[in-house]
Amino acid sequence: MLQTFTKPSFIGDSWAFLQSRLQGTVIVPDDQRYDQARLAWNLTVDQQPAGIVVPKSAADVVEAVRFARQEGLSIAVQATGHGNVRPANGCLLILTSDLQGVEIDAQAQTAWVEAGVKWGVVLAKAQAAGLAPLLGSSPDVGAVGYTLGGGMGWLGRKYGLSADNVNYFEVVTPDGQLRRVSATENSDLFWGLRGGGGSLAIVTGMEIKLYPVTTVYGGNLFYPIEQAKAVI
Repeated sequence: MLQTFTKPSFIGDSWAFLQSRLQGTVIVPDDQRYDQARLAWNLTVDQQPAGIVVPKSAADVVEAVRFARQEGLSIAVQATGHGNVRPANGCLLILTSDLQGVEIDAQAQTAWVEAGVKWGVVLAKAQAAGLAPLLGSSPDVGAVGYTLGGGMGWLGRKYGLSADNVNYFEVVTPDGQLRRVSATENSDLFWGLRGGGGSLAIVTGMEIKLYPVTTVYGGNLFYPIEQAKAVI
C-alpha cells in the first residue's frame, strides 16, 4: 500500500464534485459510514484516510485517480484489507469491494475477475464447468491482491504461480488513464504487476487461466512416533 500524509481534509464542495462524477460512493470523515468503511481486515490498523471512494466501475476509479492528482492526494487501494500493514492516513482510500464481476469462459478456460472478488466466488463459478483457478488456501482472500503478490496455491506445483497465469490486466495508471496490460501491451507494467504488488497501478480486473480439476484429495495422515524415521 503506497501512501503518505498530505492533507487532513477538504472542503465539502470538492467531495461533492467528486461524488457528482461517480456511480459509486464518496465517504468523508463526518459521514456516519466512515468508521466502518475505513476498517482493514486487520483491526489493529487504525487508518484515517482523508476520504474514501467505493467505485462501481473502472470509470469511477479513473475519476478518483484524476481527482487525487488534482488535489495533491496520495492514493491507497483496498479490497478485502488482508494486506494492510500500514495505515492509509490522510490519503484517498479506494475500496474495490463493489467491483464484483466474474465471467467464466468454459471453452477458453479463462475467467474475468474484477478487483473486489474473493477467490471463493471465482472457484464456485469455475467448478460448475469442471475448472479451477490457481487460488490459495483461503476463499476469503481477494483474487486480484493475491495474484499481484505472486500467489502460490494448491495447484502451484503443476501450473506455477497465480501471477504467471494472467492473460491481461485492466488497470488505471497514475496519470488517470484506463489501460490494458498484457505480454504485448504495456509489457513492462505487465512484468511488474505479476508479483510486484499493487503499487504500480490500480488493477480493476484481470483475465486469468483456469484448469480442469476432476478429482481432489484432502485430509491428514497420522503416523505413530515410532515410524517417524521410516516416514521421513
